[in-house]
Amino acid sequence: MQTPTRHSARGAARTLLLISALSAPMLAQGGAIELQGSGNEALLCSVEYTSHGGRHFVAFPAWNWVLPYGKTRYELGWLYAADNFDSPDFESLTLRCVRRDRVIVGEVPGSDEPSYSIELKRHDPLWKVPFGQGRWSRQLPRNGTRVSFRIGSTGLPLEPLRLVSMKIREDTIEPRGKLRYYVPANAYRLAIDETDDSGL
Repeated sequence: MQTPTRHSARGAARTLLLISALSAPMLAQGGAIELQGSGNEALLCSVEYTSHGGRHFVAFPAWNWVLPYGKTRYELGWLYAADNFDSPDFESLTLRCVRRDRVIVGEVPGSDEPSYSIELKRHDPLWKVPFGQGRWSRQLPRNGTRVSFRIGSTGLPLEPLRLVSMKIREDTIEPRGKLRYYVPANAYRLAIDETDDSGL
């Protein structure tokens, strides 16, 4: 059996402390999502999620600009945080974006504009973070946390956007740290949404 080094022990202790803080039931505020672009594109994005019972919610605001020079925040509302770092009522999160060449004040997506989305279900391996000594811990959006995504370009016409990076932290003015998810390069892409032609 290999003896853990002082450095790895300290790292595991810091990770455990952060995970404990992220899941503390005393945090009463709801969960939040942050989106940020990379490159020169202007994205108009929305965040949606479904509960374990199949209820569908749209985060506030419904649509907002996502740009490379700042983070755009979306409020998920109440997502119960269990003692084991879980969010029992959370089932999936969907990020949906429309691509624009510039910011237009007061705009919402037009019916003729293609949108691109990705759905991350609760058991997707992307939600796991390293937790010392080769172990992993699932970290879902929940009360008292904010999950930040950075979105970049792929150059592919039907899947033009991808998740570049992703992290979770306490939703406080001065968070004590963050946990980074492992996002494989080009693996998590936003694909074009199917259009509804039923009314034609």
